[in-house]
Amino acid sequence: MSLADDLQKLEQLRSSGALSEEEFKQAKAKLISPPSETQRDFVPGNVQKSDGDDPLQIIFWVLGIIILLAIVFALGHHHFYHRNPFP
Repeated sequence: MSLADDLQKLEQLRSSGALSEEEFKQAKAKLISPPSETQRDFVPGNVQKSDGDDPLQIIFWVLGIIILLAIVFALGHHHFYHRNPFP
């Protein structure tokens, strides 16, 4: 529907008594006003993609991998030296 169609429908609702004058004015103002910044962010297809070049994000990924490898190494090392040699 176009803006003109929406305004015409609002006018019909007001003339039929389904909308009060105040409700009509509020709905009309909402239709006519430009979308706010938050409304534009949630438009389908308007997805902002990260290109992955954020230095802080790269640092956290590297630190996470190092910590994960340290944990895996520590657990594997502990298991190797403390296993029962005679099952």
